[in-house]
Amino acid sequence: MERRTAIIVVTYNHCELLQQCIQKLRGQTYNYNALVVVNNGSTDSTRSWLDKQQDIEALHQSYRGGAGGFYSGIKYCVEKGYDYMWVVNDETVIEMDTLQQLIAAAKSAHNFSFISSKIEDSKGAFINEPSGIRRKAAGLSFFADQRLMPVNSAPLVSILINSKSIYTAGLPIKDFFNYGDDIDFTSRLAKTAPGFIAANSTVMFAGEVTGEHSIVAEKDKHVMELHFYNIRNNIYISRKHKKAIDVVSDIFHYIRLSLVSLLSFRGLYKSRICIRGIVAGLFFNPAIIYPNQRL
Repeated sequence: MERRTAIIVVTYNHCELLQQCIQKLRGQTYNYNALVVVNNGSTDSTRSWLDKQQDIEALHQSYRGGAGGFYSGIKYCVEKGYDYMWVVNDETVIEMDTLQQLIAAAKSAHNFSFISSKIEDSKGAFINEPSGIRRKAAGLSFFADQRLMPVNSAPLVSILINSKSIYTAGLPIKDFFNYGDDIDFTSRLAKTAPGFIAANSTVMFAGEVTGEHSIVAEKDKHVMELHFYNIRNNIYISRKHKKAIDVVSDIFHYIRLSLVSLLSFRGLYKSRICIRGIVAGLFFNPAIIYPNQRL
């Protein structure tokens, strides 16, 4: 029996990129059941373009950060009863058979919570490669002909999600706002059933890789402020998904970062952001919302 599959794209002020992404999605060799786009408060021509598209279910909302966008799209689709959801970042360059390869991997895996495409950057580097310990556990060997590598988490760049795991793990935490919501969400999913990377499904991510630019080198004041969420959320993730020694290590990492920031442009301002993020991360306990939960 074929699973009912919805595609979810979250977009913010990327109308041209969104159109290119939608063109590739429309040409997929696998017949999906719905194409849902979350317009996350775009101020460009995104809304007017979406409203002209007959085959797209557009969800318009005010800007709620990446976390709020994924929360809305995934909640909408799981409560509509779709079995699988393919979440695609609007800056992802996909192939015509990307979804078909993920579905084939799902059939090979049988039991899974999520299956991520192998993600490369513009230079061909493997972005979502498992950590050393996890890679060693996998032995760099893949299961069956679909070459499935087990992982504990994955970015929401090109990822097939098994809806039944969401009923146990909960939805993405919208209060994350930006940074880390995907790692927390997929880490919770992986505790309900195995998560994988499908090596036969390769995509290229054209956007900025999280953590690529440190707050120390940042010149834009608005972007500096967003690092608060990065620090707060990463400490929360450490508290919830890592060992105590890792939590301590992460806290000391950000303390060092706050000190190094003092020597950079607007150093005192950056250092205060780091300290605020550390303190907030120690006490941040957002509620996890589940499908069909009355709010």
